[in-house]
Amino acid sequence: MKIQVDVQNLTDSSKQFSYRIDWFDREGSSLPMAASPATSWMLLSHETSFLAATSPTPAAKDFRVTFLSPTDQ
Repeated sequence: MKIQVDVQNLTDSSKQFSYRIDWFDREGSSLPMAASPATSWMLLSHETSFLAATSPTPAAKDFRVTFLSPTDQ
């Protein structure tokens, strides 16, 4: 499975954040061995970008993206 999440910074300043992708099987159970580490990202003022990933296992049928502020890391 390939995913793409579009993100946009609507503010007048650059924004630093991290995100993590968690993967789930067909029944909705977490696939802990497939969880990604937090990835740092930055968007400039009013920038739009996308976050893309490929599931690390064919068992992954769903996903969740968690956004972390710099203070959450």
